[in-house]
Amino acid sequence: MKASLFLNLDNILHQANRVDPSLADTAFLSTLLERVETYLTARFPLTIVHRSGYGTLETIYSVAPQLHKQGLSLHPISTDFQEEAVSRTIELEVMEWLHQRPSIDTYILLTGNSQHAALVDRLQQHGKQIIVISFNLGRTLGGYFVKEGLAINALDLLKGIALPSPNGSTEPTFKPITPLPYPLHRDVLHIIESVFGQYDEIYLTPLLRKLSEELGDLEEHTPKSLINDLVNAGAARLEKRTGIPHDYTVLILNPEHPAVQETREEIRIANQHAMHSDLTNEEDELPSFQ
Repeated sequence: MKASLFLNLDNILHQANRVDPSLADTAFLSTLLERVETYLTARFPLTIVHRSGYGTLETIYSVAPQLHKQGLSLHPISTDFQEEAVSRTIELEVMEWLHQRPSIDTYILLTGNSQHAALVDRLQQHGKQIIVISFNLGRTLGGYFVKEGLAINALDLLKGIALPSPNGSTEPTFKPITPLPYPLHRDVLHIIESVFGQYDEIYLTPLLRKLSEELGDLEEHTPKSLINDLVNAGAARLEKRTGIPHDYTVLILNPEHPAVQETREEIRIANQHAMHSDLTNEEDELPSFQ
């Protein structure tokens, strides 16, 4: 997949300094750009074929020496309404690319906190993937929803959080596999697989609610402690996700854990028996024409 990257330089510098005063020096831009590209190309099947940075004349002049070396095409904007003009210029440029370069599959927007909900909506309507990297995702997206993993906190990326490991893997690892401590954990796995088995990632909040409904009051356990036991036994892991308006947590089962494998096989066999039983009952109910 081909991707194009657009940077709102003034807005990045302004917002980065607000969230972390240590980022007052523009030198961090090179690090941020490098980590963005490393992270995205490792996690997604894309190739960044174009990079454009937009900003006021003063900003462009100050960052040009470092960013030109990283292949960034710089576009100075001279206007009395500088910050707003940069944001709107980026949106116009992206829309021109949308119509003139249909081979671009993915648009990457790197900004500080400028609002681009309408642009995100328009690109998705045209079937394009848009990845939003911002120091304030809530304001940038304006409450608009994008697919999981496509809204990324720029500060986390800059600080090294959520970066891929040296071997290129972006997936956290499970803890070492050990036996489940109590038979009750098998019941938990059955509930997870029976109710949420069609999902690779399971939202933690509805899962905890379902466990509470199914298991009732437990003297020595809570739904959260049972999930933590699965994690500690290497049968599952928890991952945080960036969301709008709130971040959330998902659970992912370990397909290599024997208890997970056995539970899935038991449910598969039970489903086969149920299907066979339904077919048999339907045959018995068919009228006889003899």
